[in-house]
This record gives sequence, C-alpha cells and structure tokens, in this order.
Amino acid sequence: MSHKSKKRKLSKGAVSVLTAQPVPPPNFLDFERFAARHEVLQYRLASDCSVQLQFDGMATQEAVRKLIQYLEMGLSDFPTNTDSS
Repeated sequence: MSHKSKKRKLSKGAVSVLTAQPVPPPNFLDFERFAARHEVLQYRLASDCSVQLQFDGMATQEAVRKLIQYLEMGLSDFPTNTDSS
C-alpha cells in the first residue's frame, strides 16, 4: 500500500518553496485606509501644553469640521492665558 500525499494549496500571496517567488506587497491604498481608521495625532500647543487626538474610525473632512465646531463652542470654558485659572 503506497501513501498518497495531499497537495497543499498555497494561500494567495504566499511563497512557494519550489518556485521561491516573493510575496507581492500589500495594496498600499488598503493599508492607508486601515491606518486612517486607527490614528493618533499629538501636537504641542505651548511649552506646557500638548493635545492628543485619537481617531477610531474613518475621519472624514466633515467629521473634522464637526470636531472643530465642538471645540469652538467650548472655547470659553478655557482660561484666556496660562496666568489665569
């Protein structure tokens, strides 16, 4: 009785040991879209103040405009300078 080997299917983009072909790079646009959904931005506003924005989901221009409007509405809640508390 002989043993029959099963042929393994290679997943898309995998390297074949027999042909030694490189794996094609991932689609950069897909990577960009993924990165844009999970992004953290950090800015230094003053020597003693920084801000960090975390985007969970696609940050569209409209969403950023809405964020700016929310910040502008709450602007009066903050002191006018660092000397005021």
